[in-house]
Amino acid sequence: MFLAKTKPVSQTISEHTNELLTRLNDLKKYYGDKIIKDESFWNLLEIAVKFHDTGKVHTCFQNKLRKILGEPPVKKVNIEEVPHNYLSVALIPFRELGLSREEMLLLVGAVGFHHERDLNPLRELIEQTYEIDIQQYVEELFQHMSFDIPFNKPHKKALEILEKFRTISYAERLSPGSDLWSQFVLLKGLLHRLDHAASAGVVIEDGIEESAGKKTRQFLNQYPSLRPAQKFADDHQDQHVILVSSTGSGKTEAGLLWIAQDKGFFTLPLRVSLNAMYDRIKKHIKLNSVGLLHSGSYDHLVSSEYQDAEQSYHHSKQLASKLTFSTIDQILKFPFLYRGYEKELATMSYSKVVIDEIQAYDPEIAAMLVKAIELIHQLGGKVMVMTATLPTIYLERIQERIGTESIVVGKFPNDNLIRHRIDIRHQSILDLVDEITERSKQEKVLVIANTVNQANILYEQIEQKSQAKPHLLHTLFTLEDRRLLENEVLKFAAIDRHQKRDHSSTNEPGVWITTQIVEASLDIDFDHIYTESSTLDSLFQRMGRCYRLRPIQQNSANVTIATKDCSGIGPIYDAEIHKRSNEYLSEYQGQALKESDKMNLVEKLYSKTVLQGTEFLKVFEKALDEFDRKLPFEETKDDAQKRLRKIESIQVIPDLLYYQIQPLIDRYKQTEDRLERQNIRRQIENKSIVLPVYRLKKEYKISNVPDLKQIGLQHLHIIYGVEYEFNPKQKHGKGLILSKSDPLFL
Repeated sequence: MFLAKTKPVSQTISEHTNELLTRLNDLKKYYGDKIIKDESFWNLLEIAVKFHDTGKVHTCFQNKLRKILGEPPVKKVNIEEVPHNYLSVALIPFRELGLSREEMLLLVGAVGFHHERDLNPLRELIEQTYEIDIQQYVEELFQHMSFDIPFNKPHKKALEILEKFRTISYAERLSPGSDLWSQFVLLKGLLHRLDHAASAGVVIEDGIEESAGKKTRQFLNQYPSLRPAQKFADDHQDQHVILVSSTGSGKTEAGLLWIAQDKGFFTLPLRVSLNAMYDRIKKHIKLNSVGLLHSGSYDHLVSSEYQDAEQSYHHSKQLASKLTFSTIDQILKFPFLYRGYEKELATMSYSKVVIDEIQAYDPEIAAMLVKAIELIHQLGGKVMVMTATLPTIYLERIQERIGTESIVVGKFPNDNLIRHRIDIRHQSILDLVDEITERSKQEKVLVIANTVNQANILYEQIEQKSQAKPHLLHTLFTLEDRRLLENEVLKFAAIDRHQKRDHSSTNEPGVWITTQIVEASLDIDFDHIYTESSTLDSLFQRMGRCYRLRPIQQNSANVTIATKDCSGIGPIYDAEIHKRSNEYLSEYQGQALKESDKMNLVEKLYSKTVLQGTEFLKVFEKALDEFDRKLPFEETKDDAQKRLRKIESIQVIPDLLYYQIQPLIDRYKQTEDRLERQNIRRQIENKSIVLPVYRLKKEYKISNVPDLKQIGLQHLHIIYGVEYEFNPKQKHGKGLILSKSDPLFL
């Protein structure tokens, strides 16, 4: 008996391989024609599946698993363990299978690197291990696997390819645009999918018969007809779509109608927005196979008490759900061509991907998304870019890369619904504290600062003047406290989509102070916004949190923009674009802004002519050029994750909160129950705050804690010498309090 794995259950190599073959048959049955119609490809993938784990016959590997199971070793050996995926290549009978040199290259790359390891393969060591150890088991292994293929010895050319696979010459042969690239991505990516799904014990594809489009249409039957944006999306299901449409035009439903019966992914910038959208789709559209994929998705599923939380989480993680709501870092970072990027991209090749709020990302990440759209197009997938305002430069680059004939553009400004009248003040937002405080006695007021520091100052000053305590929301709260605040703001400023709240009947007045984290897709509706000026795209997103679906009926403004001494200009917002934004917007002082005005202003601001010479355009074009020149295999998935965030992040627990998790650590050590341990780990992580490393001042002491390391939470650190202020019952406080000179406050 040759073991393949011990968790969650013990399986032999044959049993595990058969699990993959079952999933392969399902994948081919469900999506085969959409992925690739070439039968020789599917034969090659079947070979990859059958041989991918044969290297586990290695005595060192078998003894390691037997030790875990408490069984005696096969025999004692004094040899170095070689990764099984490298040994598996040595056991593929390339000659007997009659494979071409191209097929050999593809198979070596897929099988040899279905686990991405830092240790490079050495041909001489693999050959020695075969002769000393593997050779004696080959006949028994082939019987165990029911292989009727003869085998002589490892193919020297295949081992040479394996050894040199990550060199520039092979990287160039397997780069986007090369002859073999698409086949390689599909072969290796689908092998990853099949292996990971089988190991996790989940199906390769869930909810095959479900149709997001059909269920959305059933939901929309309560309305007289589809809205223009929805009909446009429904009419162009077989094309790439750029949909520029006003808030309240039913863009989410439009995206679901476009996805129709296909496998779909829906991305948004903020986790809280994804959580809210996931909840709404589960409740109202009533899709069953819907997943949620971001760094805190498991916590949301469990805390929301979904009965299928565990299953939904694992389906989402393995990209098995029919529809998945995800942050871009989970599924669209493959333009970095990191080791293992093929899994996500291969899945996108037969899926439809909705990228919502593309303008909310900084230019470097936007460049990554443009490149991602290009790669998805090349592999046969479809993309919809959906936004209320679209920078012209993004549209032009997308059209250049996938061809104007492949994409349709629809613009749907709802000028029948005038929602905002602006009042531009050449004052600091701090000068408006008295006015904000007074207005919040009668209305729901949202105050948006460009930086955490400015938000904290506003909170302090308004708290001193207001009888009712203000609420504060920014990134420097623990995960659990931030979730509390996000849920609270959604409740406080909720909108009834069927009976829109009338301005004059506002109840429960008050004030929330936030940073720009509320900009994208939060379904909230305030009566008045006070905001520091930022760039136009950001400003218009902020306005979307006020009078979300209702018309403005008074002649006074409901958006007040402070343009003096604005925080964050330079570090966060390009100074030149900020200046031009103020100039363009000044023409509309005291006026009601139509939705078409917003679209036109953003298009003008982000045209190549206007952007010429700006840092924004330089960063965007440089990033796009770097993605174009990128070779595969140069960096790891973790490298790409850090680059995507642009900064290395660290999870810290304030030392004052550490005592709260001591009982949890003790409970973890005492229990053997897997689910309870998982729940305890989640509770501990909820006490942490994600901080960017390079912005932390050296004066802060940050260290690992042995207790956390012992229970597998070595990524958590304790930060000393800081304050943390929050009252979970009242939902008030400033969160993590650092030195006001600390650049982290930006």
